[in-house]
Amino acid sequence: MEIEYSDKGYIYKLKGNVFLKTDNYEIYSNKGIYYEGDGVSELEGNVIVKGKDYITNSNYLKHIQKNDEIYLRGNVYLEDSLRIIKANEVHVKNNFSRAKNNVYIYLKDKKIVCEGDSGNYDLNKKEGVIFNVKYINIIRDSDTVDIKTKIVFVSKENLKLKPLISLKTKKEFAKGDSLIYETLKDSTEKITIYNNAFISWENGNGRSDTIIIYYKNSRIENAQFINNANVQTKNNEDIISVKSNLVNVEFFDSKVKKVICNDLIEGVSEKWK
Repeated sequence: MEIEYSDKGYIYKLKGNVFLKTDNYEIYSNKGIYYEGDGVSELEGNVIVKGKDYITNSNYLKHIQKNDEIYLRGNVYLEDSLRIIKANEVHVKNNFSRAKNNVYIYLKDKKIVCEGDSGNYDLNKKEGVIFNVKYINIIRDSDTVDIKTKIVFVSKENLKLKPLISLKTKKEFAKGDSLIYETLKDSTEKITIYNNAFISWENGNGRSDTIIIYYKNSRIENAQFINNANVQTKNNEDIISVKSNLVNVEFFDSKVKKVICNDLIEGVSEKWK
């Protein structure tokens, strides 16, 4: 250890197995400098931070003692019970983290992967937002849902995406102005698409102001078309086309089993001719 003196106080230069402890976390690194007068520590090398419910790793760390702030830079990796974050830079203060430049986020409980330019996350509220999203994937056992959007709002209960440029599975395609994704009980997923909502499936498609889609064990089970609904589907040799304010389409094995309409405005079927 080397010690220097400046007008603001002593400067401690540390090398090898550097250790720093605060009330909220422990910091380890290969080397570092502590500016006693400013209460600032700068550490380099394999920098590890162990918090009460998270751990980080980076090439560089700056700790400001007064505000208990941490700045991380270079191959930043942050993990807690709910997520994994990778980025070029991360700023942590009072359980609020801000990441920027090549931000990668994996939400463990929802099995969702997202990459964007920057993002914020509140550890206490379990809420965050990701900007300029490059892609978002919902990982399933049988396939992956590929979503293209610009902004993702993350909460403990759901995900909100705006706009929904496209949603793709092996058998469905959807789009609209915005989307809310929720995970329910018994391996059920609920996807609600708002404004200019559209979905297509094998041998059919539908559009309306709002579409609510339910997936069970990664397969589409039900789609509800609400307000200005227009649905067309082919089932065996029968072609059905209906317009209504409420259309409910039931699926079995990803194929249409039943179409139910309330307040039918217009309907056409080959069997009705």
